[in-house]
Amino acid sequence: MSNQNFYRLVKLDKTFLDNNPRIKSDFLNFFCNIWMFDPNFKEYRYCPSCHRYYSQDEVENQKILTCKGSSSRHPEVKLEKRWTPEFVEQELAPLLSLNEDFFGSLAISKTDNKVVGFVWGYVISLSEISKSWSPDIVSKINEETPCTKIAYFQEIGTDTSLRGYGIGSSLCASLTSWMKYSYPSLPAYLHTHQQSPAFKLFSKAGYRHFAKSDSVNSGRIIMFAPSCSQLTPENL
Repeated sequence: MSNQNFYRLVKLDKTFLDNNPRIKSDFLNFFCNIWMFDPNFKEYRYCPSCHRYYSQDEVENQKILTCKGSSSRHPEVKLEKRWTPEFVEQELAPLLSLNEDFFGSLAISKTDNKVVGFVWGYVISLSEISKSWSPDIVSKINEETPCTKIAYFQEIGTDTSLRGYGIGSSLCASLTSWMKYSYPSLPAYLHTHQQSPAFKLFSKAGYRHFAKSDSVNSGRIIMFAPSCSQLTPENL
């Protein structure tokens, strides 16, 4: 059960962000820090050529400042700072314009209006998601759940100092409920890390392991539900 005594959920949309510039700035910075310092994802720096991420330890302590490419796939490339507020805002803008095909929530502290969590997902065509997933995974999707569109659970993150208070459960339930009742016939997919704390939430919500995905860094997997109608947000 969720304890919402100290936080509230608000709909993540363009109107809310435009009307609340301070919360918007806090959210964008919060998002960046989650992925830069998360011990599972370790997305501190980024190779623009092979899309490999490097951890803070690798960059700051081991002094790895360039990527030579796996199996010499590309020349030596300088690592970049992947997550910046400007980049996140640019990536989110076209999703917010999807209107009814997009859903997101922010968890906001009632005491200081700070963002303590976020979640979002959307409906996307299989041809579009194919641009970022390997041909093997796309082929397996067609075999398992032949479709032209999927409901994609893209992002979830919570304040690491406030885990155990039900924030992640509330956020996950808000998105999977939207998927279940708005697009019951579509298959549902997500991309996560097998050691991520969110893995348990996804399992409770009705997702199960679908395929291994090491296209970015090791440990990542694809999870799915054959249809959104089979999701179980009520278990969160």
